[in-house]
Amino acid sequence: MSGKKRLIAVAVTLTSGILVLCFYDPNSKHLTSGYRRNLFEGDTYYIDRPGERFASDGGIFEGSVEELGWSDALIVAKVTRNYKGDLDGWYVLDVATRSVRGPITIEELNRDPVLSKIERYKSSDTKMRKSRIVR
Repeated sequence: MSGKKRLIAVAVTLTSGILVLCFYDPNSKHLTSGYRRNLFEGDTYYIDRPGERFASDGGIFEGSVEELGWSDALIVAKVTRNYKGDLDGWYVLDVATRSVRGPITIEELNRDPVLSKIERYKSSDTKMRKSRIVR
């Protein structure tokens, strides 16, 4: 490899590495359709989508997320709502329509033929992964 080609290869490699480091956030986990799980303070997590503004600092569910799971189409989360007049519980986000429903009980979640197939994790779990659901 000539000196000029080697210099270009090194420059491209360094630039790629810098870009990855600039955009990598160890406190954030990509879920689906641009939504992500974020660490807020200590062990408080919420779900948001970059560039979107939500009604509160609690992200799409307006509260902290204790457990969650997701597929390509849905995000399920056990939420402690920020406003104590709202009910805590399991909430479901349809990412296509951006609609949230809930709270639903764990029994309803486990009986639902689609929701019951979504693996759920503690929000702090670093090994969480998207559920593959065949409809």
